[in-house]
Amino acid sequence: MIETLPKNKDYEKDVFDVLMKQGSKLRNTITTQDDTKPPLVSRRVGHWCDDHPNFLTDREHRLLALDESAACIGRQADSFIVNALSDTSLDCRTFTDGISKKTFSDLLLASLGSPRIMLVGWKQWGELLNIPEFAILNCLEGTDLPFPEMTARRWHNILIIAHSGLVIKEGERKCLFYNKTAISNSIASEIEVDINYEQDYRQHFIQIKYLQKTKILCEKDIIQIPCLEKKE
Repeated sequence: MIETLPKNKDYEKDVFDVLMKQGSKLRNTITTQDDTKPPLVSRRVGHWCDDHPNFLTDREHRLLALDESAACIGRQADSFIVNALSDTSLDCRTFTDGISKKTFSDLLLASLGSPRIMLVGWKQWGELLNIPEFAILNCLEGTDLPFPEMTARRWHNILIIAHSGLVIKEGERKCLFYNKTAISNSIASEIEVDINYEQDYRQHFIQIKYLQKTKILCEKDIIQIPCLEKKE
């Protein structure tokens, strides 16, 4: 049996507020545009919540639910960003040497302005640690990170981030190197939330509807770096 809870406008507003602070891990590595342009696309995402009967009013349980709602939107937004940067139809450059010292020498010659960001998978992060000049660098902390608890270092004025959500296809992980102004992401402040209590599972399911758009602004400021990697 499913029980639909009444609309809760305060929860919808609070989801957006939390989302702007800690939802998308990649939000601060790209350009954020006004939520009225470009034209936005309707998105849906959802997650389970615990069976606390008053989770909307109990402060501790409400904060946990808000964090998960924002993270759920953020993960989906990050996947749109990665997929847009990884699109094989883009008129962008491709470096085929994988992650190596030579790759960085070539990247430094690429005419990308600052700020410059590189997203690599965890396997490629391990390969970077085999480069002595990279291995001795300290991991970034606190406000130097675009998102809390990320693993990142700065080398040759490039912000290098380990990201688990990069596209892997046909034995290749597509790492990405781009200028922050090469891509934009917009999320409208109007978020709709439907909350159902499913008695069979003794849990609430929170379904979120929001408006979002990812847009490539400059294809020439994106470089794709395919790296050999088997899909687990």
